[in-house]
Amino acid sequence: MSQVINATISNIAESFGITHIKEPVYAKIANSTQREILKVLADSHQLMVTSKRTRLRVSDINTALEANGMEPVFGYSSGEAPGLLNAGNVNALDLYVYNDHQIPIDMFNRFEPAPYPYDTSFDFEWITIAGKPLAPELADEQQEAEQISEELKVATNQPKQKIDQDLEFASSKHVFSYELQLFYKKLRERLLSDNSEEREKMFKNLHFATYIQTLLPYFLRFSLLLLRDYPNRYDMLYVSVSTIRALVSNRSLRFLNVYMPHFITVALSCLLSPQIGPKLWNELFILRTYSVDLLRCLLRHTFEQGYSTVQPRITAQFLGVLLRGTFGLTEKCGALQGLLAMSLETASKFVLPNIIPVIDELGSKNNEGDLNESQLRMHFYSLCASAFGRALHADTFRLKALGMVPIHGYSKDLYRDMMDTFGSDATHYVVDDSAFMYL
Repeated sequence: MSQVINATISNIAESFGITHIKEPVYAKIANSTQREILKVLADSHQLMVTSKRTRLRVSDINTALEANGMEPVFGYSSGEAPGLLNAGNVNALDLYVYNDHQIPIDMFNRFEPAPYPYDTSFDFEWITIAGKPLAPELADEQQEAEQISEELKVATNQPKQKIDQDLEFASSKHVFSYELQLFYKKLRERLLSDNSEEREKMFKNLHFATYIQTLLPYFLRFSLLLLRDYPNRYDMLYVSVSTIRALVSNRSLRFLNVYMPHFITVALSCLLSPQIGPKLWNELFILRTYSVDLLRCLLRHTFEQGYSTVQPRITAQFLGVLLRGTFGLTEKCGALQGLLAMSLETASKFVLPNIIPVIDELGSKNNEGDLNESQLRMHFYSLCASAFGRALHADTFRLKALGMVPIHGYSKDLYRDMMDTFGSDATHYVVDDSAFMYL
């Protein structure tokens, strides 16, 4: 009897994939199982006697099983054979289900799967900076289009119209109800409030609010219009940048990738556009700090979403502004500030080898002329010194702590030229004097 029980338990264990049970354990499991079965049979027999019946029923056994904390026997309450339907074939095996009149199995057992979607990607390119085309062929096409337009105006005697520089917005077709308009108007009034505490509370609400998904394109247009209409008011520009920063940080908002080019436009406009903040100077430096933080957040978001080419393109755009002589000093300051915000590797690899010719071209230490222009030159010089100082700090630390030659591989002549340019402004970045002398 015990051998039969041991064999039965072994077969059941193997059906569950358990093969490491030893023989002494089989005996314990067999004794415990036999004791539980006898207890269930005794309880079910007692129920039969109490009900004054002479035949044991499945309901008696189920009641005894439930009383002992076990699952009841399934499928034996009816003498009829269960009706099964073939619901399909899964992995070369037929799948059968019970015939339930309340569930239309025929609607689900045979269906055609939807076509597999194509691999799609969304990408964009920046074609102009401050209205100037980057590609020469685009510039030629623009000049040709303007020439044709002027000829048509002369032929038709139409007056010359002012060029419309407003940004074009993607259409957003949804119902903008009257209640939603009032709600958006109230939020906008709080953003434009003179009370700074109320504005900051509103930025915090935009950072966490889950009910502004429908208003996302309107807040974007609101920020862009502030950039266009108030280029010389720091408070309005701050509201524009901070609104976009709060929206991008809101994890509950969806479809941010659709508006990502417009978000980046706000950040790049504050950094590169000469029309924004030409009379602010000190406030402009603070505004660009906020814009750099916004741009860093946008690049991190695009990289997490799989758009790995956005940062290299913006880096190339910044380098083009920094190295070309057609751009002004304020644009070069914004481009340099954006490059320094990317990473230390970006600044060390692309900025430092070209920083001395740029300083020589602009005459960074020349304080003659307009006072604001002199302040801008000194700010640009401090940014260059900070870029070289950060790289110098990293290289000397790597030599002192790890004993490794800097990975950028700058020549000693380049280090000497930079030290001749910056002098004592860069010495406080040095970690170790011996490492500095080695460089």
